[in-house]
Amino acid sequence: MLDENSDCESEDLQGGVQGKTGCCGRHEVLLGVINNVAEVMLASDSSNLDESVKAASKALADVLCVDRVNIWRNDYINGDLVYIQEYHWLSDNCVSAQSVMLKESFSYRETAPEWPEHLKKGGIINGPFSELDERGQNQLYPYDVKSILVIPAFVHGKLWGFVSFDDLRESRSFDDDDVSLIRSGALMIATAIDRNVALESAIKASQAKSQFLSNMSHEIRTPLNTIIGMTTIGLNTPEPEKKDDSFKKILGASQHLLAVINDILDMSKIEANKIELSPTNFSFEKMLQQTVN
Repeated sequence: MLDENSDCESEDLQGGVQGKTGCCGRHEVLLGVINNVAEVMLASDSSNLDESVKAASKALADVLCVDRVNIWRNDYINGDLVYIQEYHWLSDNCVSAQSVMLKESFSYRETAPEWPEHLKKGGIINGPFSELDERGQNQLYPYDVKSILVIPAFVHGKLWGFVSFDDLRESRSFDDDDVSLIRSGALMIATAIDRNVALESAIKASQAKSQFLSNMSHEIRTPLNTIIGMTTIGLNTPEPEKKDDSFKKILGASQHLLAVINDILDMSKIEANKIELSPTNFSFEKMLQQTVN
């Protein structure tokens, strides 16, 4: 797939050497790599997503001749917009280079306040380290970056995050034709990651509902057993005191059962965003006694 007459060795997503390409990257070679990235990311799932993202990152890094690829996801922490590193690839030739830890987050406001609006408009950051502003240089200095390419990634029409490509050896700007195709690769990677996150959330939600139903079944069965048991005792005892005690326990169990049913209804209201809090006075001692009973 890669042009065998070029200089920079690159491997395909399955690990086989496909040939060599110049460090500037040729359009047809990059297009072939993008097609491979698309195939791999579309076929990825939660069981192999990590390997697929790393393989796609390496393929793009090889054709661009960069040494590091970082994939960042936007999020809010305490109301502050941050970017969090989701995935990371580093060339074997640069294993000693300092890198950001996975899941580490940085505030846009503190490190790159102009980036969010710039990236939202589809803008990129492309060029040597020396052309970055002071904040950008301070942020990247510990990581030995000589040149950087930052591509925004959009999912469902919103800025999901960005993918950064770091050259740790040469000061340069990346070719515009290469950048236009790299956008497609960044989009595919971000979409696959977002799809996996959504799938995991759906699975967790399903598991939570199953656990909730299991717990509620026990919560409902317990007071029902009390009601049935105390009713049987009350009917079969001639002693008024025992009958009264049974009736009290039946009343307590009935109230507990009603509270459980109300909790279930509250869960439905929460899902429908219709829950309302009602401050009410209650006896803590009485609640404990009911629980003991």
